[in-house]
Amino acid sequence: MKIKNVFRIGLKSKIKKTLWNYSYDEKIKECDSYKMCEDIDNDIEKLKSEILKLKKKKKSEKGNFDKRSIINLKYEIKILNKSKKKKKNIFFKELIEKNNVVFSTCSSSSNYELNKFVKMSNFLFDVVCIDECCQCTEPLCYIPISLAKKNVFLFGDHKQLSPLIKYNKNHNKLNITMFERLVNKYKENISFLLNIQYRMNHNILIWSNNIFYENKLNSHESCKNIKVDGIIGNKNKQLKNGEYEQGAKNKKNQKSKKNQKNGKNGKNSNSIDNSCEEQNEINSEVEIKKYEYYPITWIETDGFDEFLDDTKNEDMINFEIKEKKGCQTKTSEKKNGKTIVKGDKTDVKSEDNKQGIGSRNESEKREDNLEAIDAVKIKRQIENSDKYNVIDKDSEEDKLCKLNDEELNNIVKINVDEIINLNNKSRGNIGEAYFIYKLIEFMIQIDNICGNDICIITPYSKQMNILKNIFYDNFFNNKNYINEYKKIEISTVDSFQGREKEIVIFSLVCSNYFKNIGFLKDYRRLNVAITRAKRHVVIVGNSNTISNDDVLNELYETVLNYGKVYLVNELIDVESMIDLCTF
Repeated sequence: MKIKNVFRIGLKSKIKKTLWNYSYDEKIKECDSYKMCEDIDNDIEKLKSEILKLKKKKKSEKGNFDKRSIINLKYEIKILNKSKKKKKNIFFKELIEKNNVVFSTCSSSSNYELNKFVKMSNFLFDVVCIDECCQCTEPLCYIPISLAKKNVFLFGDHKQLSPLIKYNKNHNKLNITMFERLVNKYKENISFLLNIQYRMNHNILIWSNNIFYENKLNSHESCKNIKVDGIIGNKNKQLKNGEYEQGAKNKKNQKSKKNQKNGKNGKNSNSIDNSCEEQNEINSEVEIKKYEYYPITWIETDGFDEFLDDTKNEDMINFEIKEKKGCQTKTSEKKNGKTIVKGDKTDVKSEDNKQGIGSRNESEKREDNLEAIDAVKIKRQIENSDKYNVIDKDSEEDKLCKLNDEELNNIVKINVDEIINLNNKSRGNIGEAYFIYKLIEFMIQIDNICGNDICIITPYSKQMNILKNIFYDNFFNNKNYINEYKKIEISTVDSFQGREKEIVIFSLVCSNYFKNIGFLKDYRRLNVAITRAKRHVVIVGNSNTISNDDVLNELYETVLNYGKVYLVNELIDVESMIDLCTF
């Protein structure tokens, strides 16, 4: 269906190719006065080429006449550009007369041509609609609102992602959007809840409906019971009925026949064929044998070190290096019956900083050397402090020079948020990423599901890059399915709001001994991620890591009650999978 009388303001490069015909640059070509602009563009190009010819002349050949002519040519280009701008205003008037609807982002609604047209003609739009209003700060919303004549409609969900605020995030008033402020202030007087959803299976909705929407949402009959069966390819439905193993054997037989044909070429080919057969056997061990598509599914990775996130090394390092910069260590020495207490600052440096010394200037190197000498002294003092402790003459208990309970607590006590500040760091989880690849391999190659129907979402950009690298490196192992793999979308939660897919795989990433859940504390992100799926959502994560959080724990219990929880080793040989992983 072709939509007419619509155009989109903004950079053409940021618009999807399928929508280029609706962009401003393409729509102005339909205007009658556009041909005059084309002539101006041709004249400008000719003048620019003349300027280049004059500039290419040698300095000895250049004269005052050439310099003056260059200045004159530039002046002519300036005049032509001005006349072009005036004619563009005429284009905008023609576009507004021919088109009833104008699309733009909030920021691009401050477009030069649009605003000039509004000022010159006193034109205002009858209705202004702002979609995904909860991702816009309040000042940004005022740009399109200023173009409204009668009505303004705000569409959004303040239970989903808020705008990205970097400065003073917790106390910044920009965190509260116009939409949220108006809903909280006037409530039902100006707001209206759309309480019927037309997207997803009802079981996928249960957790979000309970946590965020007070069970006010209902599922329409058209989507209430939709399942993955509707998008599984007909070719592979027999395999779903238990003939997967037979199909795998047929594949092996075909490969062995090809290897026998190639083996006639010589001894080297035989050795290559043997290695290929061994590789195929390893790959077959790593393949997922069975998988049932419940509307909501959890892949449990608890108990497997292979599925810890990449903060595990930092956890251990920070756990051991507890004395951070600025931490005071108390040492005492006894001289002539007096107790002397010294306070020094320890400065612990990581191996990464030591490697980077070569790139610093001399003054920084000298400071580092002095700090290194101080560090050696401090180590000796710490060793002595184990033998000698602060002594009080009057107390009889300190004769044995042992630490009291308070001092022991100060040394042993671990403040995880202080020592391991991981919340603002991007994380990755190679185990989860590779498992997701194997799961999608099963979906595409065995169940013949189209890549356009699958999306992978993660809260961390680092995990997104790991997933993209794994998929790219394995494209060419399955040449028959390259096009399907390329159709799969891999993105962060923030970039996928407002969209939907038949199947969504959500990688939690956070899996560590300290139960640090990072970005998962933002429950609105979870709400967005889970509710993008229509037929099937898969959550890959460690339930133990999130067990201290009530909201996340309720998500896990919802999957237990209404879906399916798989242990990861039920689906795949974990050790073989990690051996094949190249990252």
